[in-house]
Amino acid sequence: MKQLKKSIIRYFILFAFFLSLAKSLLDGGFDWIMEGITDETVAVSAILVYLLISILCFLLLSIWYTWIINKKILAETNRQLNERNMLYANIVHDLKTPMTLILGFSQALKEGRITDADKEDIVETIYNKTKKANELLDLLFQYTKLSTDEYQMHLEKMDICRLVRESVAMNYEVFDEKQMKIEIDIPDYPIIREVDHLEFSRAINNLLVNAYQHNKNGCRILVRIIETGPKIKIAVADGGEAIDQELATRIFEPFICADESRNSKDGSGLGLAIAEKIVEKHHGKLFIDDGISGFTKGFVIEF
Repeated sequence: MKQLKKSIIRYFILFAFFLSLAKSLLDGGFDWIMEGITDETVAVSAILVYLLISILCFLLLSIWYTWIINKKILAETNRQLNERNMLYANIVHDLKTPMTLILGFSQALKEGRITDADKEDIVETIYNKTKKANELLDLLFQYTKLSTDEYQMHLEKMDICRLVRESVAMNYEVFDEKQMKIEIDIPDYPIIREVDHLEFSRAINNLLVNAYQHNKNGCRILVRIIETGPKIKIAVADGGEAIDQELATRIFEPFICADESRNSKDGSGLGLAIAEKIVEKHHGKLFIDDGISGFTKGFVIEF
């Protein structure tokens, strides 16, 4: 949608430029012709021709502008439709496995084919798979909600440093289990910005989850906040494997990671896409920075 808006503005500027150019050329030619006309009837005819040509130029340029904009709108509509279909297809794919297990184990329990010794493990498996399915549906709801223009952030003044520290603390136990050393580089003084506390915390949390889910145990992690004038940068960097250049251009799209990665590392493929949507709602940008000293890559929020 953002790209479509840029295209509309760009082509409107071109439309206005060509219209202005055509008018200048017509005015110059008309003035030159009128200088040599002395007959009143011929002068009236020349004026009528000038008006007809002016109207024709305007209509031709308007038709061109309408055609190109309709083409862009159709392309954007198809892109969004394909993205939504792919989103639903991947959700169904990821839900199929847990739902199949839940259905199978539930049927076995109903028919009494599970021994008393195995019942506790089976119930635990059903619970975990149901929880996983619910989490996937919740992520789908979050992404769909954030993709609409109608959904607005509930902004309030917050200390960003404190918010990020709280997010790190909530995930510290997992980092510790994975023997990941976290380096914290956050100013001691408060940095106040207007953010939606719930959504912005979700974006930070998604970057942290991405760091421990997609890197090996023992990997170094950096969480840094830098204030540069009116803007701040929040970076979550790691010393894991570098991201392929082709993948980096699409990594914030939903479900661009391989199925094997999502399944083996318990990822959903939606975390970074949701984080980007949240950052965009705060009029910021989320990007990859591979120039952070001592680290392979970093996911940076700038707003």
